[in-house]
Amino acid sequence: MNSQPRKPLYAILVAPGEEERKKIISGEITATIREGRRNYNTGIGMLCCHINPWVVMTTIIEVKYCRLQALKEEEYKKAGYDSLEDALQKMKKYYPKLDFESEITMITWTNVRGKLVDQ
Repeated sequence: MNSQPRKPLYAILVAPGEEERKKIISGEITATIREGRRNYNTGIGMLCCHINPWVVMTTIIEVKYCRLQALKEEEYKKAGYDSLEDALQKMKKYYPKLDFESEITMITWTNVRGKLVDQ
């Protein structure tokens, strides 16, 4: 039997903000930026929150490693930021030591799907 191992399902925690969730579901936000080099690969994933329960399926289409300052306008806008300065300021809430020289992982997805329920 010569079968390839199946890729794992990746979970990406999303902060419990109703506005961000709406933008993810509508396709306005299609990426996230994380501090450091994260071990994500393309394939099926989940966007979820354990604080205010919420989960949807997605397909991770790109994982990029670079310094925060190297992100292009189209990239930080995919993650819902207006500028690199906006990204840095808002991300410092979760990553206090983050600066423009910090290495980051940008995870881009498509095809958000699932059924949203109240309970």
